[in-house]
Amino acid sequence: MKRLLIALCLVASSIAVTAQLRVPNAAGASAGHHIFRVMDVDVANKFWTTLGGVPTANQRLQMIQVPGVFILLRGGQTSGGTVGSIVNHLGFVWKDLPAAMVLTSSANAIVPKSGSEAYDVSKAAVNHLIRELAIGLGPLVRVNGIAPATVVAGSSMFPRDRVVVALKKYAIPYADDEATEALRSKLAAFYAKRTITRLPILPQDCANAICWLAGDASAKTTGHVIPVDGGLPDAFLR
Repeated sequence: MKRLLIALCLVASSIAVTAQLRVPNAAGASAGHHIFRVMDVDVANKFWTTLGGVPTANQRLQMIQVPGVFILLRGGQTSGGTVGSIVNHLGFVWKDLPAAMVLTSSANAIVPKSGSEAYDVSKAAVNHLIRELAIGLGPLVRVNGIAPATVVAGSSMFPRDRVVVALKKYAIPYADDEATEALRSKLAAFYAKRTITRLPILPQDCANAICWLAGDASAKTTGHVIPVDGGLPDAFLR
């Protein structure tokens, strides 16, 4: 899990600087760059050059090279308890870092039905993308996915009006003055009756599967889609 979080942080870096000034450590990590947001870029440039920094450029990036790292300065207002500058983010270069990716598909990738063709086909494409990425990114990066059935609890996709439409569609009795969560529970219970376990799918069920696929316990698993559907016979592979 720790490897995944580090990998996601690296991907989230807004600027990629590939040069390394310091030899990577035993884990393969090396400082790449530091970005600071400062009130006056010219003053900050003078500060770093006074300390021995050397102005340099990497493509269109203007930087200051100091021993072991690049300094990038960006103009902007500071916040919090600092005066003059704050750390925007730290960037690192990491070579051959094992990682894991988990994509969210759906039981609808396998179960055909009418009225949601675009969604169902897109999820079928996700299933195949998982297999393609597993082949292309292995062996360092594992790629898997989960395929949940409908998750009603805590889902922004099920506001009250949509829940009411579904209750009417399936002829599920309800009262207009019932609380929204009570209506969601009725709909979730209806979906659960379609499954072998008769249990509604909850957000934490999906989270547990994702954590397992992203962690070391599944180190030998890649290119697979794990159902989180309570045992949905219609989604059994044939």
